Amino acid sequence: MLMVYDNKNSVYAGLKAYLDTLVADYGLHLVIKDFVGFFEQDMELYHALHAYIIHKTSYCMTIKENHRLWKYCLYSKELLYKKLVKNPEPFIGQCYGGVVEYVLPIVHKKQVIGAITIGYGRLDHKVLEDILKGLNKHTHMDIPILQDYYIESTDVESISPQGLDQRLGILAEYISLIYRPANVLKEKRHCVIQRARDVHYVSCYSLHSEAL
Repeated sequence: MLMVYDNKNSVYAGLKAYLDTLVADYGLHLVIKDFVGFFEQDMELYHALHAYIIHKTSYCMTIKENHRLWKYCLYSKELLYKKLVKNPEPFIGQCYGGVVEYVLPIVHKKQVIGAITIGYGRLDHKVLEDILKGLNKHTHMDIPILQDYYIESTDVESISPQGLDQRLGILAEYISLIYRPANVLKEKRHCVIQRARDVHYVSCYSLHSEAL
């Protein structure tokens, strides 16, 4: 059991090292969005990749200091999930703050369970100015400072969508492979309980079958 645990941690450490190198080499701003709780399900994975669960650029963190905009950021995650459920394909879009992002869905057996978002560039100055003015109506932020933070936070190396797919598809596929839906976990727990009660008769059946 200890060997399995150590091997898993070794793999997770390798994933972290891979992401750290990728982010450093290309100046990427990368976030892993969890729609179903796979981080809660696997705390070792969470501890390995927790540096990548929230945008930490100066621009994003300044916006999130405003409680109203932070709540809208969380709501935007729900909107992203609904969009990917309808069409689970990679795409280039932008967040409400004007950051252009490449979005790579994480799919487990046709179910969207998460997404990897990568800062992919910046908007035209005039378009960004209009967005910042809109934010300023509710938050009274210093627009020139936000503009400086925006430029700093969107300064990334040029990399094609195909290049991102090749480099980050590995991570998306791995998370997909280790994810276990809640009902599967319940079935496994029931199986263990049944074995503990009667070593001569082992029966593992789903909760759905039991209900019938």
